[in-house]
Amino acid sequence: MTQVCPACKASSPITARFCVSCHYAFDYSPLTQPTAPQAPQSAKKLCIGCRTINQVEAAYCYRCGLKLPEVLYPQASMTGNPAGFWIRMAAYLIDQILLSIAAILLAVLFAGMDVNEAINQSVGVATGWATSLIATGLGVIYYTLAIGQWGQTVGKAILGLKVTRGDGSRLSFQRSFARCWAYLVSTIPLGLGFISIALSSQKRSWHDFICDTRVVNLRG
Repeated sequence: MTQVCPACKASSPITARFCVSCHYAFDYSPLTQPTAPQAPQSAKKLCIGCRTINQVEAAYCYRCGLKLPEVLYPQASMTGNPAGFWIRMAAYLIDQILLSIAAILLAVLFAGMDVNEAINQSVGVATGWATSLIATGLGVIYYTLAIGQWGQTVGKAILGLKVTRGDGSRLSFQRSFARCWAYLVSTIPLGLGFISIALSSQKRSWHDFICDTRVVNLRG
């Protein structure tokens, strides 16, 4: 339901106190104005540009400023807003600490190192390569299984993040495996692929664009 502005003849929501076009002040009284049907509180608007979830009454996305479509989506069908650079970095560091501890233990058990050698990497080239292979293999297995099964590593779960496809669906194990190696594309050119998270309106890295994935914040 709408009301017509007597000044500019533009239509505004029946509950609007001011015209959306010329800011004319309506003679508004909640006792006399008809009650407009309300959208369910669980309904939201989704920005088609940066995929940010907005409140149903919003006309423009609060994150990127793009005009929002009028289509409403149930809150339950949305996975969350794009996760920013710093929270993704924090989750990555948590995972790397856990992987480093696991790699040290495996190096001690299977590569014949003592704890100090494993920690300080003060060993010969051959053993150093063995340690690198252990760490790389462990990381690929960890990220492939965790993201493919749950969409979260331990670090992401702690901070409320989740990896999804671009449409919000779950990753397959094959795509999760490919995403592990796509990290190289983001890492090799001086880490510019990760800086893309901060610069992109969708908060996506290069490996996200390559694999059609996004990292969302389930709490924000």
